[in-house]
Amino acid sequence: MLSIVTNFIESEIRTFKLFLYIQERVTKQGENTMAFLMLSSQKSLLTMRKNDLQYQYSCLLNQVQNLKKEEADHSKYQEEIAEASGTEWDMDADGVYQALVKEEERITVEADSFQSQIQIVDQEIAALKQLVQTDVKQATQLSLLGGS
Repeated sequence: MLSIVTNFIESEIRTFKLFLYIQERVTKQGENTMAFLMLSSQKSLLTMRKNDLQYQYSCLLNQVQNLKKEEADHSKYQEEIAEASGTEWDMDADGVYQALVKEEERITVEADSFQSQIQIVDQEIAALKQLVQTDVKQATQLSLLGGS
């Protein structure tokens, strides 16, 4: 009778240990899943940020192109007036032309800043991808080894 009780207790202990092991695995897998989801969400947010920066960058490039066209049109118009009046047009003295040039330079610098920000976000996205790949590799190796 004592051996039956002992076997029963040992069986219950093994069952309880197995339950604890399974619970620990599920908890760690849940933590890994949550970490993975967090990293994936962060990557999605960075991708959205990059897309926004790229949109703003393209808008700035369009503004630069428009300003260059305005400069060319203004220059052509002023040269035609100067030619008709027999004088020479001085672009350095033309306030409108200089304002267009300064605005183009300012927007070009701003566009360069956006390009730098895009590169930084790209690097952050690449780092997150690497982190996820490393985590997946480690989780896979641990699963194959039977650990967690």
